[in-house]
Amino acid sequence: MNPISRVVCSHGQHFSRTGRSSSPLLSAVRGYGGAQFQMEKGARVIDMRSDVLTKPSAAVKDAMSQATADDDIFREDRTVLELESIMAKMFGKEAALFVPSGTMGNLIGVLAHCQTRGLEVILGDRSHMFMWEQGGISQIGGLHPRTIPNRPDGTFDLDVLEDDIRPKDDPHQPWTGLIVVENTHSYCGGRAIPMDFMAELRKRAKKYDVPIHIDGARILNAAVALNVAPRDIMEYADSVSFCFSKGVGAPIGSVLIGSHNLIARYSDSGSIFLRIHHSSRELQVIRV
Repeated sequence: MNPISRVVCSHGQHFSRTGRSSSPLLSAVRGYGGAQFQMEKGARVIDMRSDVLTKPSAAVKDAMSQATADDDIFREDRTVLELESIMAKMFGKEAALFVPSGTMGNLIGVLAHCQTRGLEVILGDRSHMFMWEQGGISQIGGLHPRTIPNRPDGTFDLDVLEDDIRPKDDPHQPWTGLIVVENTHSYCGGRAIPMDFMAELRKRAKKYDVPIHIDGARILNAAVALNVAPRDIMEYADSVSFCFSKGVGAPIGSVLIGSHNLIARYSDSGSIFLRIHHSSRELQVIRV
């Protein structure tokens, strides 16, 4: 077997700050921060930056070439409509909306739940939506994030959650409009959130009439790990954003799944177009 020539990872935590590798087989390591590690040359490349780097299979490419491509503005694209129908059924919900990215799916999902600016969104302090995604729920939606410490398994203390839910009869406080759970949880080792936690979370949230959104970019991983169907997980949540470009192997795309009313808020009554300029880290939103 040829030696590994290059490893590309997200943090480079296994290598010293001096840039020297502990392994003679590795030639280079590059992290998101741009750190470069020079090592001996070899033959192979292992890219561990993210599971978004999975490649479409020959079958996926063939399906893409054979797919119809009609106008989605008029809801006439049969491929998109079929995809949305399949995903809604798979997750046990009424409707789905295909979107370009997971960030967009999460953002419009949160905005569809929280239609009044100034509402509060409770989420874990290690959640992707809070740590990344450019703070879109605040920047675009005018919503107030309130974080709860994530446990190592990706859950959080439900007693703390219940204490943090704000009453809707106090005009001096932002009302709690939504609870967000990440499943699987990226910053907690890719842990699948236990079903008993989701059941208890649902019970407590329902007491205060607060909906639950799942950042489920990798929720199929959770379903496999928990040995349940995706629809079983969604019994305890109102909406989910699922990403096709992770381990599923599609080149792009995510889907927001929920009730007809939730999806209609942003697919029928209005549209959001997100243009993300990664070079300048600028996020522009145009409402139509």
